[in-house]
Amino acid sequence: MNMADLFKVKMEMRNGGLNSSLRMLSQKTSRLPSYLVNKACKSIAIRAERTMPVVKPQSILQELEVSATGITEKGNLSRAKKPRRVSIGSNSSSLGSRIVLAKFYKNSPFNIRTGGVFALSKPNTRGSEAFWEYIADKTSQMTKARRSSSGFFKVCASVVKFVFMQATARSPVTNLGLLRPGFEATPGTGNVSKNIGRLAGGTPAYGDRTNARASFWVAATEPDTKGTPGNAVYRIAQPVWQRAVDDESQSIRDYAEGAYRQAAKEAGIAVS
Repeated sequence: MNMADLFKVKMEMRNGGLNSSLRMLSQKTSRLPSYLVNKACKSIAIRAERTMPVVKPQSILQELEVSATGITEKGNLSRAKKPRRVSIGSNSSSLGSRIVLAKFYKNSPFNIRTGGVFALSKPNTRGSEAFWEYIADKTSQMTKARRSSSGFFKVCASVVKFVFMQATARSPVTNLGLLRPGFEATPGTGNVSKNIGRLAGGTPAYGDRTNARASFWVAATEPDTKGTPGNAVYRIAQPVWQRAVDDESQSIRDYAEGAYRQAAKEAGIAVS
């Protein structure tokens, strides 16, 4: 799975059970193997999207000990329930301010934990007032960055879902197991938003091959990618994706076993 622009971190998931379940189902359906694989990926993404944890903006504010006030484009107080712009308020003793101060020191616990990628040089300000204005501005930038990425992994799952929704919508259904002339599943190309290609992507299975194969990837959040490669993916995203794979595998197996039992009954074979 792709992680940021400069390097990749591989996140492996157990999928042996899913492969087995899909093989069982393929024996009891007229759907093409490519459709079954793409539908499984779509369902996995839906499960992951539904259960992926999201940090509430208010929790971020409380953690950093700052406040957020809605403002208009001109900087006036906004009366909107969900303003598009906010002004972040902080004081010199807030955790947000202390984090910014820690960025000035190479060997601070914060810089060591994040690999020094957020380190700052002390500003060339004059006077105490200008210095604390600088701290407040950096605290505001940091808070807004955290708020904007609070649902990052959930959005990534949404992108994967979209890719395979497109694929299953186009996949043919035939009793002959033949590919419809001119049909070709199209991988996700980034039409959801201008940033879709940086968040996630996938390559749907296509054709009538018995060994149909699909793949997808999701990105990592910038802080963890630069600090500890893949940390957030392994700690937050991977368990959710693995659970989605396992649950979908069991769902497919249950459905396939039901189809086998029904076929046995229709053949006059007693089943329990």
